[in-house]
Amino acid sequence: MFAGWYNRDSNQRKQALQLDLLKIKLSKKQKRISRHNLKTLRPGWMAIESLYDNIFSTESDIWSFGILMWEIVTLGSTPYPGISASEVMRKVRDGYRLEKPEHCRRELYNIMFYCWAENRHERPTFGEIVQMLDKLLHTEMDYVELERFPDHNYYNIVHLSGEKV
Repeated sequence: MFAGWYNRDSNQRKQALQLDLLKIKLSKKQKRISRHNLKTLRPGWMAIESLYDNIFSTESDIWSFGILMWEIVTLGSTPYPGISASEVMRKVRDGYRLEKPEHCRRELYNIMFYCWAENRHERPTFGEIVQMLDKLLHTEMDYVELERFPDHNYYNIVHLSGEKV
């Protein structure tokens, strides 16, 4: 995918994630992205200001990082499963956020939730997130209780091909 890289364990989901991360990186070089290009991005990972005001920034990266944390905690589940792209946009604008997984402790979920603040200036910085995660790490608790996670349940995995805004 990237020059000099190869992946022996490649799949469509990993490639989509790599593309999303690349688009986030490229967004730092572009102040604004056209509405046409916005249609190819995944609204489930995008901040409100990116969806509605075409603003891409470090703060919108923080939002996406919160979604990535949720994906990790849910062992790769799809954010907003079964909800269309336009419905995700409406629900997020109206204040809906991904729910706390049963097996995730409140302290860890709160970090994700802070990343999804409606006002981008109220989101933590990456430095603050590192400090919060470091604090959790030093308490030596299990913040993801996998024994509460059914063996047969990988939350909700939805094929995302062809999803449009």
